Amino acid sequence: MNLLKAAAAPSDVVPMTFRGAHLVSLLIGLVVLGLGAKLLLAGSSTTATPSSAPAVEQAVSVQADADFREASTAATAYFADNGSYDGMTQAALRSYDAALPSDVVVATASGAAYCLQATAQGTVYSRHGPGGPTTAGPC
Repeated sequence: MNLLKAAAAPSDVVPMTFRGAHLVSLLIGLVVLGLGAKLLLAGSSTTATPSSAPAVEQAVSVQADADFREASTAATAYFADNGSYDGMTQAALRSYDAALPSDVVVATASGAAYCLQATAQGTVYSRHGPGGPTTAGPC
């Protein structure tokens, strides 16, 4: 029974004030609503915004690189059959890979080197081969 007396009686408990807690809750709620509105407005845009432009450029570059890899495989097969890249054309590459993207063209081809070129989203990309990187700009 002594233990029960040691506990505070309900009348002795001082109620907490929530003035500060209400203000903090209100501020947190406003921040959450603001972030939600920003996400909704950003998601409704169908055009590229300045902040998404680098991502679009990178995606186009990655697509061009994938197209050039496919064409480079056909060019390697052409070289294996002909001993050089002389006379290599888009039609010749298509004989090795009928699914070759139509925007990839052979800009130059001679002896032991070639340059492929493609235009994607208004930007010209090129790849010097064999084994060169994809770069923005013509051959």
